[in-house]
Amino acid sequence: MAYVFIWSFAILLFPLLLFCLEVVVGCFRYAIARRATESLRIVPALDQTLKGVVLVPAHNEHSVIGATLESLLSACSQNMRIIVIADNCSDDTAVIARQYHCEVIERTHAQDRGKGFALAFGLEHCRADNPDVVMVVDADCTVNANALSDLMRCADHYQTIVQGAYTLVAPEHAKPATRISAFAVFIKNIIRPLGLAKLGGSVPITGSGFAIAGALIDHIDLASGEIVEDMKLGLDLALLGQKVEFVLPAKITSVLPTDNQTSQVQRARWEHGHIGMITKYMPKLLLFSLKELRWASLITALDLCILPFIVLLTLSTGLSIILGSAMYLIGWSVFVYWIVGLNIMLLVALIVANALRGSDRLQLKDVYALSEYALNKIGLYRALTSGKRSRWHKTQRELPAQPPKKK
Repeated sequence: MAYVFIWSFAILLFPLLLFCLEVVVGCFRYAIARRATESLRIVPALDQTLKGVVLVPAHNEHSVIGATLESLLSACSQNMRIIVIADNCSDDTAVIARQYHCEVIERTHAQDRGKGFALAFGLEHCRADNPDVVMVVDADCTVNANALSDLMRCADHYQTIVQGAYTLVAPEHAKPATRISAFAVFIKNIIRPLGLAKLGGSVPITGSGFAIAGALIDHIDLASGEIVEDMKLGLDLALLGQKVEFVLPAKITSVLPTDNQTSQVQRARWEHGHIGMITKYMPKLLLFSLKELRWASLITALDLCILPFIVLLTLSTGLSIILGSAMYLIGWSVFVYWIVGLNIMLLVALIVANALRGSDRLQLKDVYALSEYALNKIGLYRALTSGKRSRWHKTQRELPAQPPKKK
């Protein structure tokens, strides 16, 4: 019985401890960056002779592609070209993109559907031009003025893949569940990568706003059909002994869907894909880290095992009550102190992270919806345990189609 408690304690302790460390360190670094403009002094200024390509995978994105291209064109510097990949489109996405004087390539394939195949098609198209850096921005995103230049110079300097600060924001008057989801994305895509990078791990690729050094193009496989092809790319890189670096000043923004069904489909894809990556890559990363004695691979493998924070918070609370009560009854009070201390540390870290979001922070009325949000998560994982894995689905946009503004 003692061994059962010890192993249960360890299973609870390590993911929770690493999560707490990432959030605490990430909050500290984010707070510093807010007080003083985040600098990239260790990275030389952008070499204007470098050739950069921005790939924009798009599937029926006529309602949002115009705003995205306006944002990208305003952020482009010399020797950057934008390539829109109109993938299995049945609308006028390609027509609108051409009106912005962007290069457009069209792909149609009945079986190989999804963003990974579209990106592989785009990489193959631009390979002959031998670009120094290839950047990826989704068709529903906007970027800040220096995002592309920051991504390009960092990818070229580190000769690896770099990930920008990709955030999903809740639209005005969004429901509490959508605002909670935005906070969860802020923790996952901004705070934890800041902490993980400082701890020596490889940050996850979060889907949009990342850049690939040209030397790596021949060593990556995107046409896999995985529903989380971005996460797979980062883990494949970790198995090659390289790290994905985080570039906080490069800000990429998209808007969360407010429709409940659309949100559920999107979250199911993310989280089912995450579980699939844990079962597939965690053993490989652990073996690789032990064989090659690589700390970065070890910490990346442990980070991969951390469940989404709402799920982690729910499991942590339940297991803490059960284990804490049992250990108190058998006299193992030191373990009780550890459990209570970790949960307090987690709560304080999340409160600080929420405060750092400024006007976007969660309000007390939003917190009341946490229980409903957690119950919805249970449904996602029940579907997973019953064998109902998610497949790739296009996220439905809620913006009305607007006539494009010609450049």
